Amino acid sequence: MIKNNIKLAWRSIRKNRLFSMISLTGLTLGLLACISVVSVVLDDFSYDSQWTRKDDIHRLLTNIDMGNEVSNKMSASWAGLRPALMDNFPEVEAVTNIYTVDRHIKKNIEDTDVIDLKALETDSLIWDLFDFKVISGNPKQFIHGKSNLVLTKTLKDKLFPGEDVIGKIIYSIPSFGSESTPFLITGIIEDIPSNTHLRAEALIIEKGHLEALYKEQYGSFTRNYVLFKTGTNVKKFSEKLNTWYTDFVGGETKYSYEFQPISETYLNSEFDNEIDIKGNRSTDYILLGVAILVLFIACVNFVNLSVARSLTRIKEVGVRKVIGADRKQIIAQFLVESLMYFVIASLIALPMFYIIIPFIEQFIGHALQVSLLSSLEYLSLGFVAVFIVAVITGTYPAFLISGFKPMNSLKGLINKNEINGQQFIQKGLVVVQFSIAIIVLVSVFVVKSQLDFINDKDLGYDEENLIAIDPTSWDGKGETLHKEITNIPGVTSASLVNWRPTFGSGGMLKSIDNPNNLGLKMQVWFISGDVHLAKTLGLELISGRLFDKKLSTDAPKSKPITFNEKEEKVNTQPSILTEFTANALQVVKMNTTIPELETNPIGIVKSFHTQSLRYDFKPVVIIAESNPDYSSMLIRVKEGTSSEVTAKINKVWKQAYPNKYLAMNWVDDLVEKQYLEEDRLQSFFTFFSMLSLLLSAIGVFGLVAQSTEQRIKEIGVRKVLGASVKSIVVLFSKDYVKLVAIAIVIALPIAWFATSKWLQDFAYKISVEWVVLLLAALIVLVIALTTVVVQSIRAAIRNPIKSLRTE
Repeated sequence: MIKNNIKLAWRSIRKNRLFSMISLTGLTLGLLACISVVSVVLDDFSYDSQWTRKDDIHRLLTNIDMGNEVSNKMSASWAGLRPALMDNFPEVEAVTNIYTVDRHIKKNIEDTDVIDLKALETDSLIWDLFDFKVISGNPKQFIHGKSNLVLTKTLKDKLFPGEDVIGKIIYSIPSFGSESTPFLITGIIEDIPSNTHLRAEALIIEKGHLEALYKEQYGSFTRNYVLFKTGTNVKKFSEKLNTWYTDFVGGETKYSYEFQPISETYLNSEFDNEIDIKGNRSTDYILLGVAILVLFIACVNFVNLSVARSLTRIKEVGVRKVIGADRKQIIAQFLVESLMYFVIASLIALPMFYIIIPFIEQFIGHALQVSLLSSLEYLSLGFVAVFIVAVITGTYPAFLISGFKPMNSLKGLINKNEINGQQFIQKGLVVVQFSIAIIVLVSVFVVKSQLDFINDKDLGYDEENLIAIDPTSWDGKGETLHKEITNIPGVTSASLVNWRPTFGSGGMLKSIDNPNNLGLKMQVWFISGDVHLAKTLGLELISGRLFDKKLSTDAPKSKPITFNEKEEKVNTQPSILTEFTANALQVVKMNTTIPELETNPIGIVKSFHTQSLRYDFKPVVIIAESNPDYSSMLIRVKEGTSSEVTAKINKVWKQAYPNKYLAMNWVDDLVEKQYLEEDRLQSFFTFFSMLSLLLSAIGVFGLVAQSTEQRIKEIGVRKVLGASVKSIVVLFSKDYVKLVAIAIVIALPIAWFATSKWLQDFAYKISVEWVVLLLAALIVLVIALTTVVVQSIRAAIRNPIKSLRTE
């Protein structure tokens, strides 16, 4: 029976080639979209699940209570917690600190070629937590005297093809200090999988330095990773640690701690601005939802075409029933036919997926470690899902076709109620199809408009033609280098500053009483730079004055930051406030000391954005200092002189620091980098909106083609009686115009709500205007009408004599 049903299904597919091609095209594209997106989502959810002890490895997070039920979460914690955890809690097996760092190396000390690499800077306890696969050497045995370097296989083959590098020394070019650091290569490991937030090309193993935990709550912060003994209740342990810490510091603290499973780190690090490798769970759900909707559109096409074709197959069903087939057998036949369509579409989609994998990896920025086809388990689940979708999709057409009475089927008579019911469901599915297309298209327009708004918005400073040199130690040459760079033709201004645009709101932070809400606290950020900072950034003065290099009191000699028991101290000195800060602190008069901030405002500048536009302005105080030991440098250049200026900056740098790496970026690139996720989302929505519109058009084309084929004699009679081509086109078009109109009414409120919800993540955003909604609706209407009109004209211009001729 099954073999016979397969033969019948294959014959039906071959016989109706146009409709088979339309159905297979839609299903193949829908399945390909789903396979691609599901693979990306699976890869995202697989992050850090490959480690043997993944259930026992956690990242230690710190919550800082800012008052008013507001807290800041960060992925760093006191370095002193590391020995405290290992000495006082038997549940803890090991604690290590790990930083992902960019390093610049050369194979020999005299080499001029620089090799950039991303490494994990850690200590030898990392081997207790993560099971990196060692290929050669004995990297787990730390060799004292030098920093130990462990290379991944790919990096080793790139740098030293065919060589035995164990025991070889290479050198790190410093970007902060002044001396090159020798690295002793102690081992080679297999490449670190790309599906980890600790993605890197090498391990830098340092001798572990244990810092004490101070009751006064000061010290350095690091990223602590904790390995618990198997079976430890981490939630209860977190409560135990917080109780212990409160007792340790004397009963009052703003710090509390929690542990984040390493397998949840990638998708739950939205609070962590210090790491680049992080995902977004909401974005994954959006991608998955849109892909499922596209597959749904393809399935709707298949159902509608199957239902439309049912009217041409009623005699076939009648004959089969007369010769003894029952309804179950008829249903089985059509379900097998539906399943065959999906199997063929899957067999086409799978090799297509392999072909486009490089493009997917280029889009997401890394290799796919896990995909729907990466394991037999995922592949089996995929086929089960396809089978279920195929059965669900084929059920309605199968029950509809098998329900015709045999005598009526043989006579070509169909119950009017059955026709009406069929058309109602068919039209309803078309409405849903176009509604989805409209929603996705509105999303494209809104995401693009928001990105355009972000790119065009005045940030309060001029990010164009502005260079940022990474933080470094100036070794007493900061002022001299500043003068030399300022003298370069094309450089209009330069400033030594402890802050770079997009890297947080400042270099120091202080919590003070909020004058606008007594009893509450507010955080104030400090940016420390020289007297040229305002000019270099292009800040706009609103009142008062800017720093004056002629006044030594404006920019005193840089001094190390001092600490008291709770917070950073800032020397009382002149400062510049942003307009937002002045309003928040209720500052109306210049040169009046703000006691809690220990500063005298001398000027107010227009507020500027220190972070991305997802966040509102932050209170920022600018203070000046001269000749800092450690800082960044901002350099303003004339438009059109970028290549010449950067070349000369490199030359000046090499003269001042022959062995130090120069790391600099254009600030507009840093600003754009903040919105890479939104850029990718826009590209995704653009692609899927085009795909959904294409599938919708294909579906309508198939329905109109089937409808004109069924009504070909009616069209011939109308033409013989004098009907024009225009009247026949209107006859077929008006129903689809009504359906699209209903889809517009349904889709636009949903699209408005969904896009408005997405925009809530931005402090500065566009509003979803009615023009955008109407434009999306108009595009869908035009595409639907064009499809209907083209196919209707083809039917209307046929010779009526051929249409009315009997077989």
